[in-house]
This record gives sequence, structure tokens and C-alpha cells, in this order.
Amino acid sequence: MSEKNEKQELLMFLYDQSKQEIRFLRERQDKIFSWANNLIAIFIGALLIVDRTKSTIFSNYGIYGKIVASILILSLVAFSIIWQIRNREWQEENKTVISKIAKILKCFDKQLYAEDLNENTSIFPSSWDKANVKQKKMSYFTSINFLTITLLLGFISILMIWFSS
Repeated sequence: MSEKNEKQELLMFLYDQSKQEIRFLRERQDKIFSWANNLIAIFIGALLIVDRTKSTIFSNYGIYGKIVASILILSLVAFSIIWQIRNREWQEENKTVISKIAKILKCFDKQLYAEDLNENTSIFPSSWDKANVKQKKMSYFTSINFLTITLLLGFISILMIWFSS
């Protein structure tokens, strides 16, 4: 096998591995999101379902109970967000690797595949070239996504703790 073929085989292997890693990280992010937000939703449900004649567990302890309940919710939200952000960063690293491999394989080269595609475009659109694009960390929170929903549920839980009777 020639050196060029060996390089292409290696690149294809790395490309496949990076795609599998992204798939794994997305699944893990989904599990973290589901786990944390299910717990928060259960907490919200418990606050809503409690009979008005009875009190919630934390309200028996006054303000200290509310503080402890709020800290528990904040800890759960913080843990979930930290892990979701880490997973996103790992995904971005893998996307960069995939993009670099695609560049080496000339998937963004308009001239190389013009005859095969019968048009003057590359195999991949130029917007897929992540090697030179870094996602801003603030966009994690400003777009509708798992992080935003986690923050919103946490915020609603804490409001319910402090404004419940």
C-alpha cells in the first residue's frame, strides 16, 4: 500500500472515530440534561402537589430550610451546566478535528470535485469548516438549548421555594 493510501486510510479512521466521539458526547449530554432536569421537575411537582393544609419538608425549618433547598437546587443546576459545557467543549474539539481531516481530504475544495458534482461547489459547504470558527461561550446560554432550559427550571424552582406558603 502506498504512503498516500495509508494516510487516507488513517484520516478516514480518525474521521470515523471523531464522529463516533461526538455522537457519544451528545448522548451523554442528553442523559445529563435529562437526569438533572427530571430531578428539578420532580421537585417542582412536589411543591405544586403538596396539599395546602400540609407544609413542604423545608418549610418546617423556616428560612434555613429554604436556604438549604435553594442550595441543593443551585448545586444540581451548577453540576448539570458544568457537565453540559464540558461536553460541548469536547464536541467542538472533535468537530475541529473532523473539519481539519475534511480539509486534508479536500472536501472544501471547489475545483477538485467540480466535474463530479457538475457545479462549482465543494462536497461540504464552507459553513461546515469549523477549524477556524470558535463558538463564543456566551452563546451557550443565549440560544435556546439544554443549558437555557436547565437554568430556567432551576430559577423557577428557587422562586417556588421562596414564594411558596
